[in-house]
Amino acid sequence: MGTAAVRRTTYSEYLALEAETGRKHEFDSGVVTMMGGGSPDHALLAMTFGRLLGNALAGGPCRPYSSDLKVWNADLDQAVYPDVTVICGPVVPAVHDRLAVVNPSLVAEVLSHSTRGRDALVKAPAYRAMPSVQEVLLIDSEAVFVQHFRRGEDGKWVLTETSDLHAWLELHAGGARLSVAELYAGTGLLAEREAAD
Repeated sequence: MGTAAVRRTTYSEYLALEAETGRKHEFDSGVVTMMGGGSPDHALLAMTFGRLLGNALAGGPCRPYSSDLKVWNADLDQAVYPDVTVICGPVVPAVHDRLAVVNPSLVAEVLSHSTRGRDALVKAPAYRAMPSVQEVLLIDSEAVFVQHFRRGEDGKWVLTETSDLHAWLELHAGGARLSVAELYAGTGLLAEREAAD
């Protein structure tokens, strides 16, 4: 007995679905996934990272955007909503979707139990394949842990990982320097760490 073929959604149908429902969905070569909510720590980390970036980048050519900004990856036929996106210079919209951008410089995902696999194993490599992307950050919402991928001058990716609250995230985008302790401030994870010390 054969396997039933999976019906692929066209991009036009995907856009119509978003317009009709008013909900965010991600598109991956015809497969559509509705975006769900996150834990309080997930939401706080995304907001704090965006705020810290906004403060650090103020007055420069780079600007942070929330998870409402859609990123289009033409090579992979993929439209996704990173938790935080930084664009340096003018915004370049996708030709077929004026609400999606094609030129992020930095993208960050806050990892949660339900999204960890997709964010780390599918979306992060896809971001690194985009020519404009210079940095990808994966911020864990279940442990104090940040992975920072940075594209080197030779085009190869360098990974820095930290679980040290005294560490700083040295970002290429706008020369921003962010404190890991400030990033995790107010989360249950920081409270647990402080109680253990």
